[in-house]
Amino acid sequence: MLLDEAASDDLLRPIIVMLHPQGSFSDQDFERCLAALRDADNPHEFEVLLWRDEYQNGGSVRAEQLASVMVTKEGGESALLEGLSMRLQDKEDTEELFGKRLRSLALRAAAKQLLGHDNDPGGNGDYRMNRVLGHCLKYDCDDAAIGELLDSLFDPADGAAKYYYRFDSAVATIVKFLYDSILTRALLQGDIKDYKRFRAFEGSSHFENPLSEIEPTDLTDWCENAGEATAWSLVARAISPFGSGRDGGNDNLTEQGLALVEASPNPVEVLSVFVAHIVPMSWSGSRANIVGQRITALEAISEAAIPGVAEYLAEVVPKQRKVEQRERDREAKIDRDDEQRFE
Repeated sequence: MLLDEAASDDLLRPIIVMLHPQGSFSDQDFERCLAALRDADNPHEFEVLLWRDEYQNGGSVRAEQLASVMVTKEGGESALLEGLSMRLQDKEDTEELFGKRLRSLALRAAAKQLLGHDNDPGGNGDYRMNRVLGHCLKYDCDDAAIGELLDSLFDPADGAAKYYYRFDSAVATIVKFLYDSILTRALLQGDIKDYKRFRAFEGSSHFENPLSEIEPTDLTDWCENAGEATAWSLVARAISPFGSGRDGGNDNLTEQGLALVEASPNPVEVLSVFVAHIVPMSWSGSRANIVGQRITALEAISEAAIPGVAEYLAEVVPKQRKVEQRERDREAKIDRDDEQRFE
């Protein structure tokens, strides 16, 4: 009787779950908390019902009921993802924990949160969503829920692919599991400028290109089956063939970049895309060093038996070395000017 009265009180309703005895949580207790959640303005504090052991006697049905209410609440998507993330804590990745309906509700919650303006970009919200999506997308989910998730990536106003920095890890996980649909939608079905939303080439020195999670063979298979001759060059523009824009990077093409060159019916066309963007748009350290490393990466494949590659590189590499030298001259001038100002 006391708990029923507390559940109807505006001040006690938000903490009704914690007012219950933890030793014995009955179906009647759950129904009381579920009713309180429906009437609550703030769904947080109810997410403990999704993961704490003392509340799990009812099995997956309870979790599905909670999730279906949470996703309708303002801020409920965050509470749901937090609860499911805690439920995954210390669990084996190979163990299926949610069930199809709960996975689909989690995808809908993620779709809503991806459109939100996270006050902690790349922080706890991204971590929790990435953890939940990494589990859910391994298994079967409703096509409608997957569609909502994709729509949230490409929303023209607030799409997470456009504002990638908010949820970079979560976006990379979505791309990893749904790369076929995402590449088709980003590169073939919409405005051609959509590929820029994936921070084409290397984007930022602070974030990984989300396409880097795709297996190289999956990329080349997509290009072969896309039905568009431009698919190879579009993917070449969207990946990071040289890795990140950081001084001290690799002197070889990434596995994705090399796979595209080797599998493309026109490897020179793919290489020409890489060459056109050999100077990074965003970088840390010496840009001249980065350009030099990228030229070396191109030179490394000149001896491979790929038709037309050696001849093409023999023509373009000397020109790019001149670009590298201009960058070194520019950096040296900046250093001299800085020294003079210091003196």
